[in-house]
Amino acid sequence: MSAHSTTLLDGKVAVIVGAGTGLSRASALLMAEAGADIVLAARRAEVLQTVARDVETRGRRVLCVPTDVSQPEECRRLADRSNEAFGRIDILVVTSFYMGEPAPIVAADFADWRKVMDVNLFGALAVVRTLVPHLRESGNGRIILVNSTQAWNPEPCMAAYAASKAALASVTRSLAVELAPMGIRVNAMHPGLIMADDVKAYVAGMGDARGLSYEEMYKVMTAGEYRLGYIPGPEEIAGTVLYLASDLSRPVTGQSIGVNCGAWFH
Repeated sequence: MSAHSTTLLDGKVAVIVGAGTGLSRASALLMAEAGADIVLAARRAEVLQTVARDVETRGRRVLCVPTDVSQPEECRRLADRSNEAFGRIDILVVTSFYMGEPAPIVAADFADWRKVMDVNLFGALAVVRTLVPHLRESGNGRIILVNSTQAWNPEPCMAAYAASKAALASVTRSLAVELAPMGIRVNAMHPGLIMADDVKAYVAGMGDARGLSYEEMYKVMTAGEYRLGYIPGPEEIAGTVLYLASDLSRPVTGQSIGVNCGAWFH
């Protein structure tokens, strides 16, 4: 347990959309340690139950609501069940994403582009729109949209994902302007790579292709791109989620914060 954060969110209710492994799980646990009750939403119910057990060990109440953000009626069900269970919603964290099939723009399948947009942009907006009335009632609502460095620095053959994230960055600012009179703050955070099993496999694969060991490839990547010298893990990045969810960031809205060890500056 992070002792420094155990009272930052006392009495608050946080809804985490896209909850499961990695950053969403780390964020749920850190906010629970800070005193918040947690609503977990994602498509796979079995993943939610695993995270829920970990939240309960932190002594907080938890509700699991299987949700597909691309389906507006499921977003409405999430809002209704969350409010019925806890009587309030103070914080919304949207971590759900779909990267799409890598392809150059000239050969892109626009049906896949639409799916990317449905999850990363319209799905996020659907959740925000349905929860805004409850966040307004809290008197100090906070929305955190998890974005990506690709919104600023797209990789080859990932144009659909990058475009969806760039649109989400713009929408973050628009939401901040529109929701400020309701007492709701809206911010985004932009991680790069997040150290987990899939990233370890990615680094190992890059090393194999160059005839380098995992350790050698990791040093090459972090020395050339990550200016702090390492790829952060989900627990570290979750600290920024906690900051944006708490009153420590009360004057902050409409901001896109890079959380990537200096891999990209905005």
